[in-house]
Amino acid sequence: MYYTAHKKGGSHCIGAATSATALGPFKPQANPLICDDANGGVIDASGYDDGVDRWITWKVDGNSLGGATTCQGGTPSGSYRPTPILVQRMARDALTLLDRPSQILDNEGRANDGVTEAPALYKIGNGNFVLFYSAHCYSSDDYDIEYAFSSTINGPYTNRGILLRTVDNKGIFGPGGLDLDPNGKSVVFHGRTKANNGNGPRLLYSAELTISGHSISY
Repeated sequence: MYYTAHKKGGSHCIGAATSATALGPFKPQANPLICDDANGGVIDASGYDDGVDRWITWKVDGNSLGGATTCQGGTPSGSYRPTPILVQRMARDALTLLDRPSQILDNEGRANDGVTEAPALYKIGNGNFVLFYSAHCYSSDDYDIEYAFSSTINGPYTNRGILLRTVDNKGIFGPGGLDLDPNGKSVVFHGRTKANNGNGPRLLYSAELTISGHSISY
């Protein structure tokens, strides 16, 4: 199990914990798996097995350092900071990092309020890959679920599209954090039940996807 925790005297890091069963209890490893204090810390780890190799994706939390985005603790100013999504190959133990991380996506500045996060990978037909992610500020009704495609798992990912957003009138506000079942159809994600309620409660939703080439619907 991968998780995010705040390192004493530093920013968020990604840790790993192991258990003999999926029900736990899980024992954390002695040291963090991934840290990046200089660029704002790291969050939103997600593991993926493509049938040959294991991989881990995560977000570098650049907006935590400020900048022009509204998704920060201070007053927006200056330029938008990078919030890249990275991927790195792992050993079969899912604990040992191999090679070097690759940047596969980043925010588009004002177009998505300088935020991309919550990555989830899936291998589609013809050996291609789709990356699901969230964009915009999590406390905004603009928060949404998006996707992009690549012919290789380590990107770059292009042909971005939007899967679900508040204006789709599904009664879900600021949907985000999608994760995909290995069956390639069943997904879960969170969203709020009221508009303009950024710190309000979030519910867990499920849906069934249809992926056909570069078209995704639910």
